[in-house]
Amino acid sequence: MVGILSPQQVNFVNYLVSEGCSQTEAARRAGYAHPKQAAYALLQKEHVMHFIRAAQESMIGADLANIALKTLKAAMETEKFSAASRVSAARTVMEIGGYLGNRPREQALEDKRIEDMSADEIDRFIVAGYERLGIQRN
Repeated sequence: MVGILSPQQVNFVNYLVSEGCSQTEAARRAGYAHPKQAAYALLQKEHVMHFIRAAQESMIGADLANIALKTLKAAMETEKFSAASRVSAARTVMEIGGYLGNRPREQALEDKRIEDMSADEIDRFIVAGYERLGIQRN
């Protein structure tokens, strides 16, 4: 079961994920008296890890995925990169797209458990359900 974070824990997660601090530095900035020990203890808590993963997924989905894809595209198109780098970038794009065997295609939403879905996947699942039922969303 997912617990609720205290304001200090929220600050820890934000410093850790959004600002890219080390675990100890995030705990120090969040105001813990013994940051190294606090960081270790926080990372042992399942509900804190849940919020860290959610924040990471949100950040990746919001900005970083687009930046990464733009970087890969530039690497593939720019002659200043070595041929090996361009091929590596192209291979990464193909793997992400599911066109190469190293990465399994994304599991269909209908086959996923709701607790394994991201917020975006849940939203798509709900929209698809409304569409199947012929209901207009507000």
